Amino acid sequence: MRFPPSDGAIPVGWIDATGRAARNSLSLKEFARRLGLMHKLLIASAPRVLSTLVVLSLTVRFTSVAFSLYSVVV
Repeated sequence: MRFPPSDGAIPVGWIDATGRAARNSLSLKEFARRLGLMHKLLIASAPRVLSTLVVLSLTVRFTSVAFSLYSVVV
């Protein structure tokens, strides 16, 4: 993992790279581990994504209200 999650509540298990060539097929355990890692990363990034979405939507809303007032007045 290049960038570990900023939330300290998410436990991170470090695995050393052996330098071997990648296998063509994944075992079920390795696939489940990767899915679990993706799930944890999505959960860790959700608050930041939702906060950004709220700011963007509020900006659009206030801009549209300002434009509608401008169009009525002018």
